[in-house]
Amino acid sequence: MAEHSVGVNTDKLWVEKYRPKTLDDIIMPDDIRTIFKGYVAAEDLPHILAVGPPGTGKSSSARVLTQLIAKHSFDRLCINASADRGIDTVRDNILVFMKSPPNGSKRKIVFLDECDYLTDQAFASLRNPIENPDYNQYLCTRFIMTANMIANIPAYIQSRVQTFVFSEPDKGVIKDRCCEILKTEGISYTDSILDGIISVGYPDVRSIIGSLQQASYDGELHAINTVINTTTVVDLFVRVARSQTLDQAAQARAELRDLISADDISFVRLIPKLLDALMFDPVAYSIAYRHHLVAFRSVNEKHTLMAILADIILARFGYQN
Repeated sequence: MAEHSVGVNTDKLWVEKYRPKTLDDIIMPDDIRTIFKGYVAAEDLPHILAVGPPGTGKSSSARVLTQLIAKHSFDRLCINASADRGIDTVRDNILVFMKSPPNGSKRKIVFLDECDYLTDQAFASLRNPIENPDYNQYLCTRFIMTANMIANIPAYIQSRVQTFVFSEPDKGVIKDRCCEILKTEGISYTDSILDGIISVGYPDVRSIIGSLQQASYDGELHAINTVINTTTVVDLFVRVARSQTLDQAAQARAELRDLISADDISFVRLIPKLLDALMFDPVAYSIAYRHHLVAFRSVNEKHTLMAILADIILARFGYQN
């Protein structure tokens, strides 16, 4: 077992401390990096949609692009679309921002992070402003959007943007970044423990870095509790959706309750896989999707999972004694 000794830990928040500041700092597909560097060199870009799993570099890339191209703070409008997701956000913030010319930058940029949370009305209200000079003054404003699931983005929005798919990064590249952080922070570690932490959080680089800090104390990197296998959880939901009797569904529900009561789980990493698995059942899918849209307000992800399962059971079997 290889062991690496490099010193002492610090108390700063690593996710913020090591937030990428340049495109070269971001773990991302090389072909996308090359294209984005071209945009920076030209100080211009098309409307962009970056899609992929959480923690794969979408938001970091979008944030860096926004800052490098729209150089003046007045030329940047950054919106967390998972919180400000309604038509009022478009009408009161975005449309007002688009009416004025740039303040020293070649382009103004609206950065919509997690835009797949936007309401249908909000998306519809963006369709015309994106390319209409009456709204987009001198056509100088560009949109950069990020999303976890492209299926949640209306076709009329997809047709107006250039889509970039952020795939799951190579674990070796992630490990190299983690080793750099641990060396900088002065943490001794073994390859086996580091590999385990990476496997638990993969492909979410942000989550992995957070876990590194959580597991680093006394100058060493310690093993963390294993997060529930998402495949096991998804399989239980599929069992409920396919159950022929209430007893079968109740048994699966009991297994899920016992499973998540003992271990941690990441809803944000689970939900894309859960939605994909439930595509065969429109009712179950719509229930999971509805909970997904409001999950950011939940203080307990385990309660959210149990609520989804309860609603699916109720939809299939109703109230039965």
